[in-house]
Amino acid sequence: MYRYMRLRILAADPREFGSTYAREVAFTTDTWRARLTNPHRVTFIALSRPDTNIDFNALSPTERDELYVGITGGIGGFEPDYTSAYVVSVWVAPAGRGKGVGDLLLGAVVRWMEEYRDEESEGGIGGTGERRWEKAYLEVNKENPWAKKLYERAGFVEDGPATHPDEVRMRRSLKGRD
Repeated sequence: MYRYMRLRILAADPREFGSTYAREVAFTTDTWRARLTNPHRVTFIALSRPDTNIDFNALSPTERDELYVGITGGIGGFEPDYTSAYVVSVWVAPAGRGKGVGDLLLGAVVRWMEEYRDEESEGGIGGTGERRWEKAYLEVNKENPWAKKLYERAGFVEDGPATHPDEVRMRRSLKGRD
């Protein structure tokens, strides 16, 4: 399901997500699995209905597109002091737009960042159980005012240039520091 959604967003909006369909369609099963098993990374997928017993492989492509209406991800633990987390992507399918799906997805990933506890060693920090991240960052395409408004509603503010010249970096403080 994750692979399907990730490739779907890269095919639909290739300029928005810092990668390409051609690059990621070539990923091995191990690469996809590593993305999902990294303890410092999370993915949320929004469904259009609250089914819990869905056989993904039994769905037609049209049924999949109608059911899976959004995805977001987060990853944390960046240098120099390992106290930053990043919103990796927020994407909402046309069927889910204007219905609050983006707000729900972004809220979920921010809550995860705020509640995350350091349970594994990384970068010299190990298993303390302490609150880990102080700030969240993301990058947004300058030509996507809808996404920028979504992020601003969630408390993100512009924070300077991004990695790509067509984007701007945004940040927000995370609540819940011990």
